[in-house]
Amino acid sequence: MNWIERGGGTALAEVPFMKRLPLVATFPMIAVVSLGGCNARQGELGVELSGPAVSVPFVFHGNCVAGWSVAVDVRLRETGGRTVVIRSLTFRLTDEGRNAELGGSYTLTAAELTERFGGNFVPAHGSRVYRLAGRADARPEGPILLAGAIDARDESGRTVATSFRSSAPELVVHDPDLSGGPCPITGSP
Repeated sequence: MNWIERGGGTALAEVPFMKRLPLVATFPMIAVVSLGGCNARQGELGVELSGPAVSVPFVFHGNCVAGWSVAVDVRLRETGGRTVVIRSLTFRLTDEGRNAELGGSYTLTAAELTERFGGNFVPAHGSRVYRLAGRADARPEGPILLAGAIDARDESGRTVATSFRSSAPELVVHDPDLSGGPCPITGSP
């Protein structure tokens, strides 16, 4: 290659691969090369419920029911080809049959997701299941509605914000065995 000095500046006189291309083909090629990094895929999250909602009673003294735990398994699926790191997951469970919130709104931070579930990320084209639970004062009737939002970043640092709302296809209630008679504290099961 030859360098040419003119008017106090230096210019490249010959670029071998460009010399063989017509001028019309050179400019689109430069545009494609310079914009290639802007077209990188972004991480995306899909949210779906996996299986039925499950409810078990809180029982003490052998036959005293003190409320119910209601849990759903939520599957997060990465669909954009980038690992997604979750910063927070906020959710609310509602028993639509009783028109009752199950404990209010909950927010799980990245540290809490890692501590409770072993991780706060979803690998590229992979999935992760989190069991989310709420509390009911009375036996739930269903269907159970899960609604919430996820604040996350993909491996390139781009925001991945996802809102979701879905009803569990079924509610499995594990009724307690109260064959021991009434609750000794209240006199009723």
